[in-house]
Amino acid sequence: GSVCDSGWSLPEGDVICRQLGYPRASQVLKGAWFGKGLESSPVWLEGAYCEGDEESFMFCSYLAMGSDVTCTHEQDVSVICAEDLTLTNELLCSEGSSRLIDGVTRRDGRVEVCMDGEWGRVCEGNWDYREAAVVCRQLGYPIEGAEVFHDDQNYVPRYNPITV
Repeated sequence: GSVCDSGWSLPEGDVICRQLGYPRASQVLKGAWFGKGLESSPVWLEGAYCEGDEESFMFCSYLAMGSDVTCTHEQDVSVICAEDLTLTNELLCSEGSSRLIDGVTRRDGRVEVCMDGEWGRVCEGNWDYREAAVVCRQLGYPIEGAEVFHDDQNYVPRYNPITV
């Protein structure tokens, strides 16, 4: 069976990837990104929540399990596991995807967007909570608590072009 994408973010993906022998997740993709599960197989879990340091996905909490799940296979979750962060970020440069780079943790950093097969910085003009929330949602984080920092001095400069 599969797992419903409701509530999924990087901590849940991290737990799955570590169980599979990878150091962490680089992306969590919703909406059956890699295809829907077989209609003959169940969607086993809904509303998973992990701290991110659990030894097994089964130690995470869930809103529903088994016959209580209301999701369909259109909501199957997908995860891309990271082997090497630098290599993974380069490989995952798909048009319009976002990433946070050079942050203190993986949940903060300078926003970069992939355009024309290349990662580029985003100019801060008119950037506010709404844009930050979109990036957080795209990266699998909750939008509550999204913050905007216009002071770039906390991040190590890179020489990627300004894309947007």
